[in-house]
Amino acid sequence: MAEINIAQGFNTITQAAIPEIIAGDFPCVLRLVTVTGEGLRPRNPHGDMVTRVIPMGMVLGQGDTDGRYRKAYFIANDGSQNPSAILAETIDVSDGDVRAWVYLSGVFNMSAVSWADGHTLFSVTASLRQRSIFICN
Repeated sequence: MAEINIAQGFNTITQAAIPEIIAGDFPCVLRLVTVTGEGLRPRNPHGDMVTRVIPMGMVLGQGDTDGRYRKAYFIANDGSQNPSAILAETIDVSDGDVRAWVYLSGVFNMSAVSWADGHTLFSVTASLRQRSIFICN
C-alpha cells in the first residue's frame, strides 16, 4: 500500500464518517486555521456577557492584515467580508482566538451552512464558487 503524504496544515476526511454538511463527492480540503471572535458582540441587549459560539457551517472570511478567519460580515472592510471558507466544527471564541478546521473546497448542504448579517445566499455562493466551494440544496 502506498504511503499518502499530506501537506502540513491539511487533512483528509476519507477515514471518518462523512458529516451531514457534505453534499457531494467533490474533493474537500480541510485546513487548520486561527479563528477570532473579534467583532462579535460581547454583550446582549441587556448588557449580559454572551458566549461567542460560532457554529459548524458558518461562512468565514480571512482578514487581510492578520490572516485570521472570522465571521464574514458584509459590512466588514478588512477582507473578511469576502466569504472564503466554511467552519468544519463548532467553536467557542469567548476566551480569544481558537485553532479550528475549515473547509477550503467541497460541496455543502445549504441547510447546514449559515452566514452573518448582510450576506445573502447569492452573495455567499458567488464568492465561494470562485474558491471551489459549492452550496446546493
